Amino acid sequence: MVTGLLLLLTGCSPTALLLEKNPKSGTDFEIKKQQGLVFYKQTEDSSAIAKHDEIQKRFTAHFGKTSELKVIVTKTDQVVKFTNTKDYYFRNKKTNPPVGLLLCNGKDKPQLVKNPARYIEEFEKYFEIPFKDAVYYKERKEKIKQLNKQKAQDILDDKFTMNEKLAAKIQKSPYALYVPKTRFSPKCKNNKIVITVYKDVAKKKKTGIQITELYDQNNQITKYTKMQGKTVKEEINYYRDKFSIVDSIVSIDEKGNKTKEIYKYNKNQFAIISVGKKSISLSAIYYLDSKTSLPTKGERYDSDGEMVGFPKSYKYDDKDRIIEEDEGVYKVVYEYKNPSDLNYSNYKKIENKTVVLENIVTTNKKKQKVETRSEGKTISKTITKTLASKCKETKSEYNNGKLTNFYEYSYQ
Repeated sequence: MVTGLLLLLTGCSPTALLLEKNPKSGTDFEIKKQQGLVFYKQTEDSSAIAKHDEIQKRFTAHFGKTSELKVIVTKTDQVVKFTNTKDYYFRNKKTNPPVGLLLCNGKDKPQLVKNPARYIEEFEKYFEIPFKDAVYYKERKEKIKQLNKQKAQDILDDKFTMNEKLAAKIQKSPYALYVPKTRFSPKCKNNKIVITVYKDVAKKKKTGIQITELYDQNNQITKYTKMQGKTVKEEINYYRDKFSIVDSIVSIDEKGNKTKEIYKYNKNQFAIISVGKKSISLSAIYYLDSKTSLPTKGERYDSDGEMVGFPKSYKYDDKDRIIEEDEGVYKVVYEYKNPSDLNYSNYKKIENKTVVLENIVTTNKKKQKVETRSEGKTISKTITKTLASKCKETKSEYNNGKLTNFYEYSYQ
């Protein structure tokens, strides 16, 4: 009685339809000491075979053109020979159960699954591997997208209100993932910067690129516009709450396509939600330290809701400066020359305990030098020279001794 109940639950039955002698002269197929699947049916009842045919087509599409696993679809009265440790024969005859799947590991007696709804589950159990075909990934992708969308909506629905204490912690953070750095502030009063890009120091060779940045009374950026000649290449608008914390950013590209990112905070986390005309998704989430409100862990997601890379953890020194980012497969280490420095002097990317990329930064009041090394070899040296006078500032960028760009900043 117990055995009968077990067979009913698993959808498998004793393989009595497998014979040790060929039931007719010759064979139509052979699976020789190889993993394989044999599908058969003895009915044309559409309701009975619909699921069988659906799953059979998925296995055939996934494995049919590979040598990884042999897939056979039999017709009535055809014979399949299994050449395993012992030989077995299967004949697709009318006395068989209406539909079925035979699983063969190339060694043991093949097993039968009679219930098409359990084909994938029994396949995974028998071969101890997941079945991840195109349909699986399509269904999984849609499921992940919907879960991401729901998570984004739950975060948006959170009633948490920013308070002065949390805002102060966020603004104080030297490693602010989510607060644009305060701009260079010359002695003159202004709320607008116009940046013109040239190819030479004499400003005779124009690139056609001009950038305009607007700032509020708290010295925080509110708008960024990049022009190429008379064409707007990019426009970014920053919207802030009463504490001057960004609560949304709206970007417009050169084709007029608009994207919006909503910034949602609470005492435990900070999230970025991407909002389109008919879409919503979670782009990033950072989990915050309860005392400092600095991110201790971060996750980023693409537009389909799939995580980009792996979760990233963050470590800081006693001055709240970032000193390590760890993503499992690689680690980034930051070093600082002086206790008061907010910007790092050395950056190292480490994979398998080996430094694969390094930036060595040397800075003084008028010049910054960045030497980039890949696997110990110097691949570039970049120098940025800065000169400021009244409401003007210029920056010259050199790469391996050659001028690459010359920027003129006009504070208006």
